Amino acid sequence: MQNATTGGAALATWKDLPRLREIWLRSFGANVAYADLFFHHRFSPTETLVWRESGQVQAMLFWLPATLFAGGEQGPLAYVYGVATHPQARGQGRGSRLLQALDQVLQARGYWASLLVPAEPSLFSFYQRVGYAQGFPQRSAAFVPTGEATHITLEPITAQELFQLREGQFQGNCPFVQWDVAALQYQLREVQLLHGGVCKLCGPQGTGHAVFYVEREQLLIRELGASGDFAQACLHALCRQFRRERAQVRLAPAGDYPFPTELAPFSMVRYLRDPRPSLAQGYFSLALD
Repeated sequence: MQNATTGGAALATWKDLPRLREIWLRSFGANVAYADLFFHHRFSPTETLVWRESGQVQAMLFWLPATLFAGGEQGPLAYVYGVATHPQARGQGRGSRLLQALDQVLQARGYWASLLVPAEPSLFSFYQRVGYAQGFPQRSAAFVPTGEATHITLEPITAQELFQLREGQFQGNCPFVQWDVAALQYQLREVQLLHGGVCKLCGPQGTGHAVFYVEREQLLIRELGASGDFAQACLHALCRQFRRERAQVRLAPAGDYPFPTELAPFSMVRYLRDPRPSLAQGYFSLALD
């Protein structure tokens, strides 16, 4: 992939770490603690592609391995994350070429597909131009608690328990992207850093879970492992526990909910093999977005 004279795409090395960290901070904001969390606990040079010129990294992307369940089968999926170009090197197509080079790497490793979440609506058209198509949608709701809350208790949860609850709750919403226990352990660290939490929700209707952030005026619930009336009861309990009068919540697209919801584009996919299952009714979450 890399030309000795003009440079090009190559896997990263540990020596690239300072430059990668610089590009991260200049591209995604100066949250040093968040950058340190990623590079200390999630970064792997063998899962990082860089665009190098004259020995200097000018663009980067990372991929986080996950498992795609679809059509009665399961296979490796790469979640593409942290695509960025150094501010002084932007506007010359390095990011696009890096994404194209990624296909070769992932195909050689047997990945079924790559998946990403555009950081803003305008980027959907950019990723479409480099071969990505609409992927998993996202259902969301603006929830305001009313009436009496059903008795729900919030309990601590481990990454292993979260893995098992997600599998039971969402794998029926096939296609489904499952993170392994190590990836979920990183999610727990990330949520804690950002003043949020992960909990098990226990009540007469069953056991669910929530991954959330406590914002100044509302709860931002990145994942709710509950549906139907149980989902409503869980949202009541969370709002009551954290003394918030509303919650913005992400939900599984195929669920049934007793409150208004909206369905919107969320992710984009690039298949690397056939068949190519429709993701319109599938579920993908905890994207670190």
